[in-house]
Amino acid sequence: MKKYKLKVADLSSAPKSTKKAAKKSATKKTKKHSIKKAAVKYRDDNDNTWSGRGLTPKWLKAAEKAGQKRDTFLVKK
Repeated sequence: MKKYKLKVADLSSAPKSTKKAAKKSATKKTKKHSIKKAAVKYRDDNDNTWSGRGLTPKWLKAAEKAGQKRDTFLVKK
């Protein structure tokens, strides 16, 4: 730091124009893309649902363990 005559404040702050530009671009990106929920693919009698994505839910695992097939819970379109 002595060699380049820097202060602690010089290391922790960025130019204001860079901060504003980064902030603007970040907000624009998040507004453009919206997350859509996946359609329900499986449903039981208690109205528990699952899209078929991610881990298998407990209610479906329990039903399969009890001997039911996954196809019986398919939502018909």
